[in-house]
Amino acid sequence: MGLSRLLNKINKAKSAINSLKGISSKLNSLKYTTQIDKLGEEAEAARSMLADKRKSVDSMMAANKAAQERGFSNPVGPDEELIYPLDEELQNYIVFSIRPRRKRNAKSAANLMSDGVTEIMLYVPDGLGSEATVTYAKQEIGAGARAMTNIQDAEGFMDTLEEVGEQAVAAGSRMLTGALNGMTGGAKNLREGRATNPMIEQTFEGVDFRSFTFDYEFYPRSKDEAAMVQKIIYNFKTAMLPDTYGAGITEGEDSDDAAADVENYFNYPNIFDVTFEGPLQKRLDGFLPMVCTGVEVDYFNGNSVAYFEDGTPITTSMRLSFSEIKILSQESYQEISPYGDKSISSMPSMLDETTENAADIDSSTAGQTASTRDYTTNSAGGGTNP
Repeated sequence: MGLSRLLNKINKAKSAINSLKGISSKLNSLKYTTQIDKLGEEAEAARSMLADKRKSVDSMMAANKAAQERGFSNPVGPDEELIYPLDEELQNYIVFSIRPRRKRNAKSAANLMSDGVTEIMLYVPDGLGSEATVTYAKQEIGAGARAMTNIQDAEGFMDTLEEVGEQAVAAGSRMLTGALNGMTGGAKNLREGRATNPMIEQTFEGVDFRSFTFDYEFYPRSKDEAAMVQKIIYNFKTAMLPDTYGAGITEGEDSDDAAADVENYFNYPNIFDVTFEGPLQKRLDGFLPMVCTGVEVDYFNGNSVAYFEDGTPITTSMRLSFSEIKILSQESYQEISPYGDKSISSMPSMLDETTENAADIDSSTAGQTASTRDYTTNSAGGGTNP
């Protein structure tokens, strides 16, 4: 390569470099770099704002999801939960949920188990079953009653008169035969080789309340579990028993009402909602609301006296008796059957409605009927009213 050509290339390179420097100088003079930097800063601010908004939206969505989950679940959990066995998780439980009873606030009528819900979770005992029965009675529907039914069903007037005459003749003949049989000790029927047809029909009478028993044996394996057993027994007994109050009690500590010490009324005991928890819930019939009618406790479970150092029995048995407060009808059965039509509901029990929300009752209205009392709904709180 010649020297002139090499110099020519060097000059072109210098010219290009000078041209780039000139472009850079012009950009700086027009403040393009400043605008580019400003745009960069605005873009960064926008990215930061989007990130903050994204965090806010995520937080809002999480809050909405939590609210929906709370909406689909029970609004209020139990205020006290007792469980046996204590240190072993079972696949299935029977849950005895004790509703709060009506609260009495007078100074001589304060009651327990009126402020919150207590749940007792126990193992499913052996021999637990479900029985559904209805009652029929034998009813004699004699000739006279059947004649009246035929008259009611007759369409034509002349047919009715004719049938009435035939039925009257037949009834008269049967009455005469019955009288003769009565006087002869049934000899006429015997001679003619016949017997009186009583014309008995099955008449439906009704449905009785279902009753259940639950048998439990407790073998506490720790001090805490032993204390839990005693507390479970205590809560069942307390919920079963009524409390008492006086009709003339005036609210307030300074009341000098003479009737305050005359507790001449029983307050209704607590109502139990008994349910299965676990796989059995999807396969077994449940229970209608119930009241506890008996708590039988054998502190030593049929054995000789044996207890821990602190006096706690080594083993204890308990039999619980319950009776439902609603009859089992086709409608109420849908509510407790895992296969039931949940769009069908039954008529509520008056007892169920009366104690459902554990409403406060002003003692001055104790003599009034349920429809005229002024009830103030008591929100579920924790613990019991001492």
